[in-house]
Amino acid sequence: VFFYGAPLSTIFTVLKTRNSASVHIWTMMANTFNGLFWSAYGWAVWDLYIAIPNALGAFLGGIQILLVVTFPRKEEEHSDDGVVDHVDDAVSEDSDEERS
Repeated sequence: VFFYGAPLSTIFTVLKTRNSASVHIWTMMANTFNGLFWSAYGWAVWDLYIAIPNALGAFLGGIQILLVVTFPRKEEEHSDDGVVDHVDDAVSEDSDEERS
């Protein structure tokens, strides 16, 4: 259960910043599918010691997926003074000027 709950420490960051960039998508997907498959196996052999913790892990993974869908990633751009500016979907004008 701790294995599945550890990535949830970023929930507060995601809710505070409304940006899911702190969630590692591949790990989230792997953990969720791992929980789903092991919980299905646990129910198939009727072993509640396998089924229940992994079902809980699949549920927690589902919460992470919901957060990623609700609060999409925003790219971050560092300014010259070291402050991080959030850029939604626009391309930075500075990078366009550098290419010309």
